[in-house]
Formats: sequence, C-alpha cells, structure tokens
Amino acid sequence: RPLSFGRFIVIDHPNGLSTLYAHLNDFAPAIEQYVTQRQYEQESWAVELRFTPEQFPVRQGQLIAFSGNTGGSAGPHLHFEIIDTKSSTRLNPLLFGFPLQDRVAPVIRSLVFYDRSRSMSNQRPQSIPLR
Repeated sequence: RPLSFGRFIVIDHPNGLSTLYAHLNDFAPAIEQYVTQRQYEQESWAVELRFTPEQFPVRQGQLIAFSGNTGGSAGPHLHFEIIDTKSSTRLNPLLFGFPLQDRVAPVIRSLVFYDRSRSMSNQRPQSIPLR
C-alpha cells in the first residue's frame, strides 16, 4: 500500500494519533533535501525514513509538503488519514471537528464497469451515461 501512496509523510502526535499525507509532489525544503540525500546514498527512489521529533519538529499550520499526483493517483489531490498510532486503526477525520465547506450534493453522471475476469490495466471501462 505505501507504494500506491507515492510520496507520503506520517506525523506522530503526542496525543496518540498519527496523521498521514500522501500523493505529495514535494516535501518542505529541509525535508526534501534530506530525503534526496538519502535516495542518492541508497541509490533508490523508494526509501523509507524515520525521523526523531528533534530532526524535523513540526507545529500546527506549518508547511510540510505540497500536494500532488504521485503513486496510484488519478489526479492531483491530498490523501489524508488520521490513525490511532498504537493500533494502526484508521479513524474517520470528520469526527475531529474539521469544517466541511462543500454543501453541493454530488451528481451521478454515469456508471462505469470493468470486466473483473480481465486485468484492469488491459481494458477500457464500459461507461453508461445516466443523463
């Protein structure tokens, strides 16, 4: 699953929760420089790095990365998760008081089907318009 996230960062918070930010194009400059150095040292694009809180301390509202379209992404966006650090359980972010600005109901314009007996990468989906 991490490879499908592309470039991502997980921050462990003192309250026992972690937040995950994925499909990132770039990290904040200091983090980006550190990651790039480790990639060259390991001669690998895919590196898993762990930091101590002292290496890259972060505060609420601080820029840590730029959203993007890396990994298994169909377009630029930020993938965000709240995780119970101890159990690795994913939690519903809407239960944490984030304001929800979107008041426009979704409109279903078509149904799209794949033949599950074949590889998805070798076929075009069948689309049925609903309007």
